[in-house]
Amino acid sequence: MSNDYHDALDEAKLDAAAKGVLRQSLMECRVALEELAARSIRETCCLCVTDAEDASEGRLSTIHAELIREVIQRARAIVAEPTPMAPSSLTDVSDEVELASEQSFPASDPPGWIWRASAHRNARGPI
Repeated sequence: MSNDYHDALDEAKLDAAAKGVLRQSLMECRVALEELAARSIRETCCLCVTDAEDASEGRLSTIHAELIREVIQRARAIVAEPTPMAPSSLTDVSDEVELASEQSFPASDPPGWIWRASAHRNARGPI
């Protein structure tokens, strides 16, 4: 049986809150990250994590402020993670292309001459 106080906060919930911030920011781009993080924490975590502390301090508690900061930091880390199409991975792809190009050197070079009709033929018109 789960205990709400014991399971109130863990890594998975912090990560879920960070992903919630990213989802909300796509829909509400003009809302401050702090507000989105506060909402996401409220939706993801047990209210016992923040509400009791906020009430006892009569303001946004230190723990609540740190949770908001942590969720924003995690959201930024998710955004900063390299993806398959990120520029760092494009460098790797271009290195593979460069290597393949160097390995096919003789076959990939164009001929040293380009055939053209002589000026004499062009003066007489098409054949």
